[in-house]
Amino acid sequence: MTWSCRDILDEAESRGIELTDKQTHDILNTVIHGYDASVGINWDIVSSNIQFSRNLRYSVETGQGRPESHRSPQTTLEPRTLCQDMPSRTKLS
Repeated sequence: MTWSCRDILDEAESRGIELTDKQTHDILNTVIHGYDASVGINWDIVSSNIQFSRNLRYSVETGQGRPESHRSPQTTLEPRTLCQDMPSRTKLS
């Protein structure tokens, strides 16, 4: 199965959520590198990560919550690594 930035954007748009390219990349990066192998990656996982991102942005914008408490210690990839070309797909290994 492959997941792309387009998948993230389409799911967000279906829920009325607008994302920037960076937000899209961050969500895809989180989904790919932070998934539970016993569950895998599915639309529920993608959707919950989009919702979490939206809630986190709201918390930061309103001054409620601390984004640093939600940051993962894992290394993140540059946006052009996964999302340089929106139609391309990223394969899970």
